[in-house]
Amino acid sequence: MVISNLRAFIGISGSLGGSRALAHPEGLCACDCGLGSAYENYALLEPRDTGDTERLVAMGFDFFVSAGSPHIWPLFPNTPPHARALLEGRGARRDDTFYGMTARLTLEHKAEPGGTADGVWVSDPQGAGEWADAAWYGFDSGEPAPEGFVRFAREIALRDEVSLFGLRDPESGLIAATGLLCAAGGTAGIYYVSSRPEFRRKGLGTVVMRALMGRGCELGHENACLLATPAGRPLYRRCGFEESGAVEIMIHDGAATDGKRPIR
Repeated sequence: MVISNLRAFIGISGSLGGSRALAHPEGLCACDCGLGSAYENYALLEPRDTGDTERLVAMGFDFFVSAGSPHIWPLFPNTPPHARALLEGRGARRDDTFYGMTARLTLEHKAEPGGTADGVWVSDPQGAGEWADAAWYGFDSGEPAPEGFVRFAREIALRDEVSLFGLRDPESGLIAATGLLCAAGGTAGIYYVSSRPEFRRKGLGTVVMRALMGRGCELGHENACLLATPAGRPLYRRCGFEESGAVEIMIHDGAATDGKRPIR
C-alpha cells in the first residue's frame, strides 16, 4: 500500500517542470526534483527479478549522479537483501529508519463543518508559496524554501490527485503547520506533515492529520498510508496508524563516482 502510493507520488513529482523522472518497467522509478535536498529526490527499487537488482541500481545512479543530485533509496521489506550492499558499494550510506504505516479511513475521519476553521486547502500560487515556506521551516531548515521547492508546491497544488493543506495561525497570519494528500495508487498517501518550530506542541499535527484523513475519506478511499520518521511515529499512532514494516533509508550525496569508475 505504501509502496504503490509512493510510486504514484514519485511519478507525479517527476512530471513537474524542472523535475526529471525515470520509470523502468522492470522495477525502478525515480524522481529528481532539481533540489539540493536528498529527501526531495527518490529512487524506489522493486525488481521483478532479484538478479536484475545490480543493473537497476546502476541505472538509478547514472540518472542521479550524472546531474550531481543527492538522493535517497528507501529499502522496503521486500527489497532484495543484496541491494544494500550494492548501494554501499556505490557510496550510499545508511541515514535513518522510517516506518511504513497504514490506517483504515472511516466516516468519523470526515472533517466536520468548521472543524478546521483556520485550515486552508491551497491551490493558488501565493498560497502554495506560503505552504512551501512553512513546510521547509517545519523540517528544521531555518530558512525559507528554495525556489525549486516553491515551484514544486505551486505546480503540484494544481494536480487533481494532490491536496495541500495548511493550518494558519490567526494571530500572525502565518501557515503554522502543513500536510499533503496524494490520492493515487489506490490509497490516500500522506506527506509533508510538519509544524514550524515556534508552533509545536500545540496539537496542530493532529488537526492536520484529521483534515488529510477526512479529505481522503471524502475522495472515496478506504485506507491511508505514510512513511513515518521516528519523531513523527507517536503522532501517527495517536491518529490510528499501525506499522506495516521498517524501511531503511540509504542516502547518497550526489558525488560523481561510485568507487569503481566515473559516472559522468
